[in-house]
Amino acid sequence: MGFEKLLYITNSVEADAGVIRHIAGLRKLGLLEVILCHPTDGDQWKEQLGAIGLGTKTLTVEDPLIPGLLNAAHREGVSFISSRIDEQTKGWFPKAYPKALLQWSDVPVMAMPAIDGPVDTDGAGMFDHVILAADWSESCRKAMRYLLGFKGFIRELEIIHVVGKRLSIREMRELRQMLSAWRSAFLDHAIDAEFHIYAGKCNEEILLAAKDYGGTCIVMGRPKNSSIKEILRLSNTYRVAEASSVPTIIVP
Repeated sequence: MGFEKLLYITNSVEADAGVIRHIAGLRKLGLLEVILCHPTDGDQWKEQLGAIGLGTKTLTVEDPLIPGLLNAAHREGVSFISSRIDEQTKGWFPKAYPKALLQWSDVPVMAMPAIDGPVDTDGAGMFDHVILAADWSESCRKAMRYLLGFKGFIRELEIIHVVGKRLSIREMRELRQMLSAWRSAFLDHAIDAEFHIYAGKCNEEILLAAKDYGGTCIVMGRPKNSSIKEILRLSNTYRVAEASSVPTIIVP
């Protein structure tokens, strides 16, 4: 699997060097064009993206914003919708909108972190070392199937499961068997995968795992919001995307 188009929601007139650094890594997946969604013409963004060989197009979206973004994504045939999602998000795309985007998007959402420093056009590809948050939900299984389509791009994959309580010997054995089965599924697709068990708060441990293993992105399934448990999962997903120092991909 590869993709040619990314819809990026710009929240500032000035180009974000950290975001461009990550977008540059997506060229390994076949990215050719970035659709810039911004209320201005985005000249700085066009200039810097053009400097790394990417085509650009600018569009504006009318209210209601989230349905407008999703309609634009389908119309343009993009593979990802992307934006900065952190505590500094403000301007025309303030903090409430990224949460709504994660909740309602039927297109994978790529949450970009804020990274200071120069643009690195030869940096690691975003899928070089993937951190997959595994919780056995159907949304997580969809994320797993989604990643199998990137087998030609993933060099290493860490399957992370976070436990929130003390497990019995039998429960731990069953957990390790399930994780081993997931690892085998990735190995069967020529993806070098290992599994790891963390204990504590889900969002904090996933972020710790990304740091421990030098992850280049975090991948999570998006809960369906049909129960209290799913709502809590969505909250954890947003907390990871908001605080991560690497891109977070949420698969609907």
